[in-house]
Amino acid sequence: MKISAIIVSDAKTKAINDMVDNMIKSIRNNNENVEIIIVEKQKEYNITYSGYDIFLKQTESFNYNANLNIGIEKASGDYIALLNNDLIFTEKDTFKKLIEKMNQYNVDVASPVGDDRELIRNFIGYECVKGYRVRQSLYGWFIFLKRETLSKIGKLNTDYEFWSSDEIFLDQCKENNLIVASFPKIYVKHLESKTLRTLNKNKQLFYTRVNYMTYLKNKRKK
Repeated sequence: MKISAIIVSDAKTKAINDMVDNMIKSIRNNNENVEIIIVEKQKEYNITYSGYDIFLKQTESFNYNANLNIGIEKASGDYIALLNNDLIFTEKDTFKKLIEKMNQYNVDVASPVGDDRELIRNFIGYECVKGYRVRQSLYGWFIFLKRETLSKIGKLNTDYEFWSSDEIFLDQCKENNLIVASFPKIYVKHLESKTLRTLNKNKQLFYTRVNYMTYLKNKRKK
């Protein structure tokens, strides 16, 4: 069973280069038969991390889901992992464990959990949390699904640049009657917003609060 791990990155600093390098090493050290695809804003000759299989250039204007779509087009795995660039795989066989749980609970789209205190507090003892809520049944920084599931969805919706990329993906899942779930006993460390914090305050605000408020406003109109 082959996994394609698609990582969206902007390695503009040494710290981010090192972070991506550590992420790739953690994937390689803890999982087997993984194709790593980087969708990167920086030019390949400017990056210092290594260990990937395919290097792709991002869209000119940043759009998270659009960049994932670029990676999906080149992916050859039976399963696809859609990943932020600020993750550390700390447990063995994360992808294998997700596949086993997806089969056990009849789940189409899955996420592990990170250091989310609310989820941990609310779902102690739960193995599977189904639904259509971000940071409960789905974590946008790690989305895992079968290639055939993607064929039902089609291309990921690109209406929003960053925040709400996961909400509109969940909308696509719901429209196609796909079962979405997180698995609280499968853990991946999420360092959270390391690249976002390198942007100026206005861009940070646009990619986060403005995107999310626009999504909510448009949702109410429907």
